[in-house]
Amino acid sequence: MFHVWKSEVGTTAARALFLNHLTSHNKSIVYYTDKSRTEHGARFSVVRGDHVVLKKILQAASSYTAELYAVLAALVAFCSAPTESVTIVSDCSSALQGILNHHIPYVQPYNCL
Repeated sequence: MFHVWKSEVGTTAARALFLNHLTSHNKSIVYYTDKSRTEHGARFSVVRGDHVVLKKILQAASSYTAELYAVLAALVAFCSAPTESVTIVSDCSSALQGILNHHIPYVQPYNCL
Protein backbone atom coordinates (compact mmCIF):
# COMPACT_ATOMS: atom_id res chain seq x y z
CA MET A 1 0.00 0.00 0.00
CA PHE A 2 1.31 3.44 -0.96
CA HIS A 3 0.87 6.18 1.68
CA VAL A 4 1.19 9.92 1.19
CA TRP A 5 -0.07 12.44 3.72
CA LYS A 6 -0.66 15.93 2.34
CA SER A 7 -0.18 17.37 5.81
CA GLU A 8 3.42 16.13 5.82
CA VAL A 9 4.53 16.85 2.23
CA GLY A 10 2.09 19.49 0.97
CA THR A 11 -0.58 19.26 -1.72
CA THR A 12 1.69 19.81 -4.73
CA ALA A 13 4.27 17.25 -3.61
CA ALA A 14 1.58 14.72 -2.66
CA ARG A 15 -0.03 15.07 -6.09
CA ALA A 16 3.34 14.66 -7.84
CA LEU A 17 4.23 11.58 -5.76
CA PHE A 18 0.83 10.04 -6.41
CA LEU A 19 0.96 10.63 -10.17
CA ASN A 20 4.49 9.26 -10.34
CA HIS A 21 3.46 6.17 -8.37
CA LEU A 22 0.37 5.66 -10.54
CA THR A 23 2.56 5.29 -13.64
CA SER A 24 3.84 2.02 -12.17
CA HIS A 25 0.27 0.71 -12.51
CA ASN A 26 -0.07 1.47 -16.22
CA LYS A 27 -1.24 -2.09 -17.03
CA SER A 28 -3.93 -2.02 -14.36
CA ILE A 29 -7.52 -1.04 -14.53
CA VAL A 30 -7.70 1.94 -12.15
CA TYR A 31 -10.76 2.62 -10.01
CA TYR A 32 -11.16 5.64 -7.76
CA THR A 33 -13.41 5.32 -4.73
CA ASP A 34 -15.02 7.86 -2.44
CA LYS A 35 -17.61 7.95 0.29
CA SER A 36 -19.75 10.44 2.12
CA ARG A 37 -21.88 10.41 5.23
CA THR A 38 -24.62 12.92 6.03
CA GLU A 39 -27.72 12.97 8.21
CA HIS A 40 -29.53 11.41 5.22
CA GLY A 41 -27.28 8.33 5.16
CA ALA A 42 -24.10 7.08 3.57
CA ARG A 43 -23.17 6.97 -0.10
CA PHE A 44 -20.25 5.73 -2.11
CA SER A 45 -18.94 6.20 -5.60
CA VAL A 46 -16.61 4.29 -7.89
CA VAL A 47 -15.09 5.99 -10.92
CA ARG A 48 -13.27 4.44 -13.86
CA GLY A 49 -12.63 6.83 -16.74
CA ASP A 50 -15.99 8.35 -17.69
CA HIS A 51 -18.00 5.64 -15.91
CA VAL A 52 -19.33 6.62 -12.47
CA VAL A 53 -21.33 4.46 -10.08
CA LEU A 54 -23.11 6.25 -7.21
CA LYS A 55 -24.94 4.23 -4.58
CA LYS A 56 -26.78 5.05 -1.39
CA ILE A 57 -26.44 2.45 1.35
CA LEU A 58 -27.99 1.87 4.77
CA GLN A 59 -29.04 4.95 6.72
CA ALA A 60 -26.99 3.86 9.74
CA ALA A 61 -23.85 2.95 7.77
CA SER A 62 -20.61 4.72 8.67
CA SER A 63 -18.21 6.45 6.33
CA TYR A 64 -15.83 3.50 6.86
CA THR A 65 -18.53 1.04 5.76
CA ALA A 66 -19.34 3.17 2.73
CA GLU A 67 -15.68 3.11 1.67
CA LEU A 68 -15.59 -0.68 2.07
CA TYR A 69 -18.67 -0.93 -0.16
CA ALA A 70 -16.90 1.25 -2.74
CA VAL A 71 -13.83 -1.00 -2.72
CA LEU A 72 -16.03 -4.08 -3.01
CA ALA A 73 -17.94 -2.52 -5.93
CA ALA A 74 -14.62 -1.81 -7.67
CA LEU A 75 -13.52 -5.42 -7.16
CA VAL A 76 -16.81 -6.78 -8.51
CA ALA A 77 -16.50 -4.55 -11.57
CA PHE A 78 -12.88 -5.64 -12.02
CA CYS A 79 -13.82 -9.32 -11.97
CA SER A 80 -15.81 -8.79 -15.17
CA ALA A 81 -12.93 -6.98 -16.92
CA PRO A 82 -10.40 -8.62 -19.25
CA THR A 83 -7.22 -7.78 -17.34
CA GLU A 84 -5.08 -9.35 -14.65
CA SER A 85 -4.42 -6.29 -12.54
CA VAL A 86 -6.48 -3.72 -10.69
CA THR A 87 -5.48 -0.59 -8.82
CA ILE A 88 -8.00 0.85 -6.38
CA VAL A 89 -7.32 4.41 -5.29
CA SER A 90 -8.85 5.34 -1.94
CA ASP A 91 -8.31 8.13 0.56
CA CYS A 92 -9.60 6.01 3.44
CA SER A 93 -6.50 4.48 4.96
CA SER A 94 -8.50 2.87 7.79
CA ALA A 95 -10.62 0.90 5.29
CA LEU A 96 -7.55 -0.19 3.34
CA GLN A 97 -5.73 -1.14 6.53
CA GLY A 98 -8.80 -3.10 7.65
CA ILE A 99 -8.75 -5.03 4.39
CA LEU A 100 -5.04 -5.74 4.76
CA ASN A 101 -5.52 -6.89 8.36
CA HIS A 102 -8.70 -8.89 7.55
CA HIS A 103 -10.57 -7.20 10.42
CA ILE A 104 -13.71 -6.51 8.46
CA PRO A 105 -16.90 -7.81 10.06
CA TYR A 106 -19.35 -9.48 7.68
CA VAL A 107 -17.04 -9.22 4.66
CA GLN A 108 -15.51 -12.33 3.14
CA PRO A 109 -12.65 -12.34 0.64
CA TYR A 110 -14.01 -12.06 -2.89
CA ASN A 111 -12.61 -14.61 -5.33
CA CYS A 112 -13.23 -13.84 -8.99
CA LEU A 113 -11.58 -16.98 -10.41
